Amino acid sequence: MKNATKLISLVLAVLMMAVALVSCADTGDGSTTTTGAVTTNPSSSNSDVVPTVPDGVTYPGQTINVIASNYDWFDDEIYVEAETGSAIPDAIWKRNDLVKTKLGIEFVYSGQDSSSGPGGTNKVVGEIDKQYEGGLNDYSVAVGNSYTMATNTMENHFVDLTDMSPYFDLDKSYWSQGMNDALSIGDAQYLCTGPMVLSSYRLIYGTLFNETMFNNHEVALPYDKVDAKEWTLAYQRSIVETFCNAEVDQDPNATYGFIVSHNNISCDPYLSALKVPLIVKDEDNMFKVETDRDRTVSAMGEICDLIYNTRGTFRISSYGNDSEQNDLAKKFAEGTAAMVHLRLMELEGEYISQMEDIYGILPMPMLNSEQDGYYTIAHDQVSVIGVPNTKKSETELEMIGAFLDLMAYYSYTEVTPVYYDMCLKGRYFENPRALDMLDTLTEGLYIDPAAIYHEILGGPLGSWRSWVGSNKTSVASSVTILARNMGAHVKKVNTAFEKIAK
Repeated sequence: MKNATKLISLVLAVLMMAVALVSCADTGDGSTTTTGAVTTNPSSSNSDVVPTVPDGVTYPGQTINVIASNYDWFDDEIYVEAETGSAIPDAIWKRNDLVKTKLGIEFVYSGQDSSSGPGGTNKVVGEIDKQYEGGLNDYSVAVGNSYTMATNTMENHFVDLTDMSPYFDLDKSYWSQGMNDALSIGDAQYLCTGPMVLSSYRLIYGTLFNETMFNNHEVALPYDKVDAKEWTLAYQRSIVETFCNAEVDQDPNATYGFIVSHNNISCDPYLSALKVPLIVKDEDNMFKVETDRDRTVSAMGEICDLIYNTRGTFRISSYGNDSEQNDLAKKFAEGTAAMVHLRLMELEGEYISQMEDIYGILPMPMLNSEQDGYYTIAHDQVSVIGVPNTKKSETELEMIGAFLDLMAYYSYTEVTPVYYDMCLKGRYFENPRALDMLDTLTEGLYIDPAAIYHEILGGPLGSWRSWVGSNKTSVASSVTILARNMGAHVKKVNTAFEKIAK
């Protein structure tokens, strides 16, 4: 009976996706045009979710002004000027129109120039600083990357979201609960993220695998391994050499089982995926250092075995504003690498969007089968949302809460399905399990607070990257030193937040 129920669910998932194909037509150049309403759901629970804002709540004549970085990774996640015929921008436009219509408001987007790179959040927080110091109140909502915005919350420049508005509820499934845990402190939370910002999908790491290559080499597709909690680094390593035809080590023209950038941002997802703790919460939800030497040593051993001691692994060094991520995507898309760990944003890029082979999506592998679940990290540029603490009235905060609630809700119902369709590119007809894997991946977003506050805490993320990048497996003493160094910094962070809460 259980198998029959599962089969029915898969058939229904395929039928729902078929509806999506009626709505979206492939242009032949890797892009997608919209020809009708997209009605697919990202998961079976989507239709059960309702917004916090009840019908009839309106704020006629009022304006919401959102300040954000307009770097091209983020520019379309908040605002588009008009429908374009491209699926994702049109879903954003539809979401914004639904929110404006339901609340009766005007929506102004204040994009801060960041053409030189993704670090335009500095301009966002700089403007909020000026507003706070000058007694101004020009912006309703601020959006920027996690590590810059999180540092700024310690200056009391953002509103506590937990009691901001009766129409705002962080426990809703359209807010990232893993990030809520990382971003909350004591009884307060000053930032949040989730489907409202596409970077909460685009910048998370997952495992891509070439289904065509797996089938050609008669290697079982790993979906059942994920279900059985056997998708581990050790299992991944066990199949890597099967795909390798290199006659010399690190031959860029050969085919490999796994490709990886080993010495910068590609090291980060293992922190979450393998549940290696650095900063945790105490009973009062304040930060405390809690490293696990044995687990860290075990994790480093597994990582280094996969990256450095496996014939089927090809390494690409980091360089130039994370440009090596494009190199990884290119080699994978060419069919000369069976597996790669990448941010989902690479699926929208020129290489994978035009890939001829069928690919599948998996979560990051676990350390071992005893681990309680699959987790992933987001590149620390991931967008987070805050409300500037600039002389806002109770009524204004109520309205902002309603705005954010509906933006997140309609992102979940209107934008997320379109993004899932883009990620899958019709491959759910080859294997409908891909939809389940995307849910497992996106729901497992968790970032250790040490990765968000790493600059304040003495750079623990940099230490982790250096260990992986230098093939350092003897890290027991380094873990002890890192924990000691973080201790004093954590006290300062906690003290800053306790001062704000008074």
